[in-house]
Amino acid sequence: MASDETILVRRGDVVLAVNGALEPLSQPLGEGFRMLEEVRGMGVDVMLMQVAQRGTSPKKRRLTTVDVVQDGADLFSTMCTNSKLPMLARVDPYRTRILASADMPQFLSELDATRDLVTGQGELDILEKIRGLAERCTEAAGLELHLEGD
Repeated sequence: MASDETILVRRGDVVLAVNGALEPLSQPLGEGFRMLEEVRGMGVDVMLMQVAQRGTSPKKRRLTTVDVVQDGADLFSTMCTNSKLPMLARVDPYRTRILASADMPQFLSELDATRDLVTGQGELDILEKIRGLAERCTEAAGLELHLEGD
């Protein structure tokens, strides 16, 4: 194995990264090698966006990021995937779902119901941050919540 190669683990599969390309590792790691990082799955980042649109043409629609909660550890994504609640269950870790202020009462209700079921501090923290963005979306005109899959 050359010194410029990087070993990565993704969900238990060992892969070799050579010049940005991933391929299965052809042999077990020898002594003296160690894992540098774990590649995470698809998180869902939550972005509070300001919408500015002059006229009715969608071409004139402009989005500005106001605030972001990143799901780097896949906590929110996993909660959505496992959820039986209608809005959270429709969140796709590979696509973007846009929620308007009219969607916030249901979204906030489902976040609260999910918060009552989780016990991990990481899950509780990310739910509180997302809830904060959702409350801000409710309070101001022209804001949307974008649930951005990877």
